[in-house]
Amino acid sequence: MTPETAKQLRDYLLPQLQQEFATTRKVLAAVPADRCAYKPSDKCMSGLELAAHIALAEAFFLRGVLNGAFDWKQLELKTPAEVLAYYDETVPPLMAQLASLSGEKLAQDIAFAKWNQPESIIAASCRRTCGPWAPRSLPSMAPAPMNLCRQPPPIKSACRVAG
Repeated sequence: MTPETAKQLRDYLLPQLQQEFATTRKVLAAVPADRCAYKPSDKCMSGLELAAHIALAEAFFLRGVLNGAFDWKQLELKTPAEVLAYYDETVPPLMAQLASLSGEKLAQDIAFAKWNQPESIIAASCRRTCGPWAPRSLPSMAPAPMNLCRQPPPIKSACRVAG
């Protein structure tokens, strides 16, 4: 991907991410504090855990693009208000940084995960699983992470069931 193409992709996706931020914020704000421990089953996350995961994952993907490497940082967010405050304080500045990122930085290849294996094994595994659509750089998979990590329907369902 050329730096110019990467900048065009960023300019196309960033307004969508900003709109998704507003939607996700509404979902996170709707998590009821008195029922945030609700889990539809033992295998599911609680409403609070899912809300925290959504907020942390969005920051994780944005930081990964900005830093050129992905590093998950688990935070202990104990209330829905803390999750919302974290989301409000963290994601908008990261999006602002993304808006000013150079085309060269946006176009660089980023290893998504290493799992202590040689790069060639990971690439072969990904190509086997994903076929010709195996991502070779993060910009080629940019729309997918934000949509996959947002997951508002389970939270809305959990909130509806919890009351």
